[in-house]
Amino acid sequence: MLGFETNYTSDKRALFISTEYPPGPGGIGCHAYHISNELNKLGWQVCVVTEQNYCTDKEVNDFNSAVGFEINTLKTGPSKIDWCKRWLLCKRIIHRLKPNIIIATNRQAVYFAYLLAKRFRIKLVAIGHGTEFGLNSKCVQFLNRFTYSRAQLIIAVSEFTKKYIESKRIKNNNIVVMPNGANDSQFKVLPEKDVAQFKNRMGLSGKRIILTVGSVSQRKGQWVVIESLPSILQIISNAMYVVVGRGEDNSSLKKRIVELGVEKNVLFAGVSPTKELNYWYNACDVFAMTSVMTKGGDFEGFGIAVIEAALCSKPAIVSDNSGLVETVENNITGVITQQQNTSLVAQVAIKLLINDHLRESMGMAAKERAKMFFTWNKVAQKYNMYLSRL
Repeated sequence: MLGFETNYTSDKRALFISTEYPPGPGGIGCHAYHISNELNKLGWQVCVVTEQNYCTDKEVNDFNSAVGFEINTLKTGPSKIDWCKRWLLCKRIIHRLKPNIIIATNRQAVYFAYLLAKRFRIKLVAIGHGTEFGLNSKCVQFLNRFTYSRAQLIIAVSEFTKKYIESKRIKNNNIVVMPNGANDSQFKVLPEKDVAQFKNRMGLSGKRIILTVGSVSQRKGQWVVIESLPSILQIISNAMYVVVGRGEDNSSLKKRIVELGVEKNVLFAGVSPTKELNYWYNACDVFAMTSVMTKGGDFEGFGIAVIEAALCSKPAIVSDNSGLVETVENNITGVITQQQNTSLVAQVAIKLLINDHLRESMGMAAKERAKMFFTWNKVAQKYNMYLSRL
């Protein structure tokens, strides 16, 4: 916790509770940071309570010291004693901040925030991403119905997520869709010379690059692109698939890569800092997010990385039956493919990689659309409008 002024004078005050937050990776954390940061710029007094995982203590301290609002970092996987400490921490913050609303993102945060909101008679805003509603556990479904139904406002990150929420018998008359966004000051088109130098440094000069950004998992669907690679390589021998993100499911994928004989055409680049990530987006020819809905009900609620790639003027291949369909305008800024249809993914990738004019025109259209609708500043203005009405 940082030493911020304790006398909050703004009439717009929000306690923001999340299960993840930068500087560690993760779409939910990225969303939580940018919304809290933009609301702070719009005059809200914001105090964040969150876990900050997959990074060092120094990285956390450096990050928290650089923002203009209070962040309270929680331990991961708390015991009963730690839960009591969380409650007491939030109680002290509520007495000091006197928030008008509690904003909670991801289901565990919503459950906890509901108890706080009820105890201290504060309005609750629950943000729904997607994953939390697809889980098949009866206990989770009951808790979701109980807590989200009682929120004063549910914000769904896509129309797909909104419809999924409603299909799970969560009855709330105040559900609105506010899409995720991307940071257009961080993700942008770089000079060709700089991008060429980056590709050379990475040993990828002369390669046609398909890029996916996201933790390696069954749901993120990197395996779909990998399965399509043999067909792609028959036409485009210099194709390269680069995966940027945490490697949770690398071992099985690497085994399959060897079986397919494409080990020289796949690179797991690991987690990249924002500056380097911008270079990866610029270095790729086509972005791919071929996520799937898992047997456990996990699905892609939106897809921030698609918008980040678009800001770098890159078209995207995305999968249907998910919030990803709202990140592209089909056949204009990208192409929507059927989930798990590896042959179709291969066909689309080949078409985009061999047709420079088509790929570049789609990329330009993607950039224009992202700047028009999906920057965090524009998204936060909509948040501000709805939150101010509560």
